[in-house]
Amino acid sequence: MLIFHEVAQAIQSVFSKETDELAKETGFIKRERKLTGSSFIKILIFGWIQNKSC
Repeated sequence: MLIFHEVAQAIQSVFSKETDELAKETGFIKRERKLTGSSFIKILIFGWIQNKSC
C-alpha cells in the first residue's frame, strides 16, 4: 500500500503550485494567462491517457 501513497503524493506534486512556479522559473510561462504549468501538465497526461495508441 505504500506505493499508492507515493504515487498519490507524486501526482499531487505535479498538479500543484510547485509546477506553476517551476514553469515561471524555466521561462515556459512568461506572463499570467489561463495556461499554467500545472494545467499544461494535466493536458499532456490526460490527453496521453485518452489516446491509448501512443
